[in-house]
Amino acid sequence: MHARLQLGDTWLFISDVFSKDGMPLERGPVSLMVEFSIEPEMDAVYARLMKEAKVHMPPQKTFWGAK
Repeated sequence: MHARLQLGDTWLFISDVFSKDGMPLERGPVSLMVEFSIEPEMDAVYARLMKEAKVHMPPQKTFWGAK
């Protein structure tokens, strides 16, 4: 399952987590990608998420233009 939600200027992209063999897990966590238009807001939310979330890709400059 995939979803894209817009909350103000912030986008949330949500998808299933897949197993090592590439098959979707029957139950389990989801993958969440958050895109902010305001960098200080992103930094604040990232700091809060780091307390309990597992981060696979920390904020960084990317070739597609987002950080």
